[in-house]
Amino acid sequence: MKKLNINGIQVSVHKNGDISRMVRGKVSRTSGGWSSTCGCNTVSIGGKRYMIHRIVAEAFLPDYGNGLRVRHVNGDKLDNRPENLRMMSVTDVARGRRVKGNGATSKYRGVCASAKHGKFLVNIQNSDKRVHIGVFDDEDEAARAWNHAALAAGFPRESLNNIKESV
Repeated sequence: MKKLNINGIQVSVHKNGDISRMVRGKVSRTSGGWSSTCGCNTVSIGGKRYMIHRIVAEAFLPDYGNGLRVRHVNGDKLDNRPENLRMMSVTDVARGRRVKGNGATSKYRGVCASAKHGKFLVNIQNSDKRVHIGVFDDEDEAARAWNHAALAAGFPRESLNNIKESV
């Protein structure tokens, strides 16, 4: 447990992501709080709302800084344990999003089906440059190639494609 002074109020931040403080002479422990529009839990301290994951990151992450964003490694915005939080730049947060464009022809990020060739093309966007990775017969194989290239380019692990292994 670590203690922080937030908005003039002493709070205790616990390793499980809970926050406790004195309210009317009694200890009040918050694990949930209110959900914000982005789906993260918030808590009111001294009349001001704070995102719980930012408070936990400030208490436990050594690289906490105002210029950085807090990411939930497992994607669960309600899981505020320190081991599930990571500090990232705005650029890295954008790179880490698992986003497929409208009209995507593959279920995987960075992979598109070529109707002309009946194969799967793999490209990755890296520092304003689009890099061609290769052409593959199998969609899962293409997704693995994108994952490998993404790791080599420094993409965060949570941005990788989740590929179901065949049994």
